[in-house]
Amino acid sequence: MIINTLKFLLITIIVFFAGCAMNNGGPDPYENVNRKIYNFNKKIDKYSTKPIAKTYSKLTPKFVQIGIKNFIFNLDNLPTAANNLLQGNFDKSLEDVTSFSLNVLLGLGGLFNVSSELGFEKNDEDFGQTLGVWGFESGPYLMLPFLGPSTMRDLSGKVVDINTSGKNLLSQRSDRNNLRFIGLIDKRSQYLDFEKFLKMQFDEYAFVRKSYLNRRQQKIGIEEIQVDYISDSEILEIE
Repeated sequence: MIINTLKFLLITIIVFFAGCAMNNGGPDPYENVNRKIYNFNKKIDKYSTKPIAKTYSKLTPKFVQIGIKNFIFNLDNLPTAANNLLQGNFDKSLEDVTSFSLNVLLGLGGLFNVSSELGFEKNDEDFGQTLGVWGFESGPYLMLPFLGPSTMRDLSGKVVDINTSGKNLLSQRSDRNNLRFIGLIDKRSQYLDFEKFLKMQFDEYAFVRKSYLNRRQQKIGIEEIQVDYISDSEILEIE
């Protein structure tokens, strides 16, 4: 139910933004709306996700946190392998499948990252990156409710990613949903210390936007952001 609702939300957002007229030629034509959604997400995080993440980080033993990360990362090896295959990275795709198999067989189902100990590199590919490699433009920058920063291309990719997630290997829907929730809290806990740095920025929204766009471009093999637009309030540069 939760996943079907999420997929419906993603598709609705795609249709909404696709039907909106762009008001300028920059990468963030919906900046006014995006900023409101960013502030909305901050409030939701402040009163829900963040307190849970802080409790999780404080009370959960480190070895348990590491085991959770390893298990989730290992499941992600399968869609990563598929995307590497679609991108023509056949060696990396084989490496991903091998890493998954080793961690399942020798790492107690993936709780221990055996493949890394054996020298296998951890890859990270999603369908948004695959679309980028295929030549699709990123489209306008979007700030999604609950989900955070994205682009039109990455938003389209998220619909595919949800349906091809390695978490779908779990037979029980409740188990899949619980794992997604735990993964969300675990990931949020990793950014607790980053908040201090974020609050130091002149414009948090602009900083997050440029950081996201820069990272996504680098992931598809483009070293620098391919846009020149910077808002009046954006005075910081990301190395």
